[in-house]
Amino acid sequence: MKTDGSLVRNLKNGVNEVLGTCVSLGITVEGQDARKVIEEVKAGKHDSQLAG
Repeated sequence: MKTDGSLVRNLKNGVNEVLGTCVSLGITVEGQDARKVIEEVKAGKHDSQLAG
């Protein structure tokens, strides 16, 4: 992930930033509403994939 132009401190926050943009633009993520994916990320459902 390109972090030069972003103020995020870790990958999880960066993912949430991108997902927030998806919400604004009406883009789905893997066929799901981006709001649902944001809640899953916050709940830790994807922590094993975001450990980096």
